[in-house]
This record gives sequence, C-alpha cells and structure tokens, in this order.
Amino acid sequence: MHNKFLQYRLRRLRLADTGGDEGSGSEQSHDAGALNEHKDDQSKDFSRALAKRAAEIEAKYSDYEELKAKAAKYDAQESESKSDLDRLGERLAAIEKERDELKAADAHRTLVTKIAADTGLPTDMVALLSGDDENTLAEQAKKLSSLMEKTTTRQRGPKAASQNGKRPPEDAKSAMDMLRAAYAD
Repeated sequence: MHNKFLQYRLRRLRLADTGGDEGSGSEQSHDAGALNEHKDDQSKDFSRALAKRAAEIEAKYSDYEELKAKAAKYDAQESESKSDLDRLGERLAAIEKERDELKAADAHRTLVTKIAADTGLPTDMVALLSGDDENTLAEQAKKLSSLMEKTTTRQRGPKAASQNGKRPPEDAKSAMDMLRAAYAD
C-alpha cells in the first residue's frame, strides 16, 4: 500500500509539473478544460450580448449630435426673438412717452393761449409762468397783469427827478426811447 500511495503522489506531481494527460489526472484536466471552455462560451455570449446592446444604444442615439445642434440653434433663436421683443417693447414705451409729452405740451399751449386771451397779456409772457393747471396759471397771469398796469401807471405819471435833484428837460429822451428809435429803421 505504501508503494501505491507513492505512485499516486508521483503521478499527481508529474501531472502538475508537465500538465500531462495520464490516468485520472487527464480526466481532471478534461473536466477543467470543459469547465474553462464553458466559461469561455459564457464570456463570449456575454460579450456578444453586450456588443449587441451597445450597438442598439448607439443606433438609438446616433443622431444625438444633430439633435444637440438643433436644440442649441433653437435656444439661440428663442433668445434672439426675446431680445427683439424686449427691444420693440422699449421702443413702444419711448414712443408712448413722447406721445404723452406732446399731448401735455399741446394742452399747455392751448391753456396758455386761452389765459393770454382772457388777461390781455402776450402769449409768450404767459408761457413763462410756472403754473401747470388752469387755475394756477390764471392767478399768476392776473397778478402779472396787475403788476404791469401799476408799472405802466407809474411811467405815465410825473417824471421822476434826476439823480442831482433836477428834472430832466422835456425834450430829453430816455434810454428806452433812444433804443426804440435806433431799431425803428
């Protein structure tokens, strides 16, 4: 028995060293080869399935770059149209503001003309007043008219004495009269 045990041990060692095909060792190597072959078949099947699935996914998303470019173009056009819309909105607001200013200026001009006709003052003079509504403008125009009447009355009254206490001669002209005469021609 001892001899058989040694033979068995030696055979196993030889099989392990040389990868030999002797006796029961060949059966084990055959089983191991079948197992390896089975594993290789499984890995090949898995690789084929994986490659097939990868191809399906690539086919499904083959136009991804094209769609991405289209989406970017669409976003650019949308932002451009928004900027056009914003620009048109700003332009509309500016036009409406200008229209309102023109309406207000026209209403003020009409009011000034009416007040000037009512008070007898020149339109340019009434336009210089600061009132915005009819009542304020009318009050200011009446005050101005009464002040002008007082000033006109004083100028028509007795001539004021000159600086040295003497009256200027009757034929002496005032500075205003000389200016009028100079520009009359």
